[in-house]
Amino acid sequence: MKKKILFYFFIGGSDGGSDYSLFIHLLNLDLQKFEPIIIYKGESGLVKKLKTKGFNCIAFEKKRVYNGIKNNSKNY
Repeated sequence: MKKKILFYFFIGGSDGGSDYSLFIHLLNLDLQKFEPIIIYKGESGLVKKLKTKGFNCIAFEKKRVYNGIKNNSKNY
């Protein structure tokens, strides 16, 4: 039985070092042993690449953001 691994990817603004690092990590993962699941917020070049490689990518839409100081009523 494959072990499932959940990756959460939040788009920061541009495809950079963390995007590249995640992409390389996923490409080198033993898919016979592991089933990666990528949860993402916001479409990016990385998400498009992962989808074309056949990875399970699921969009996550969060309605509220907690900023750590106070929870305002704005919906994001």
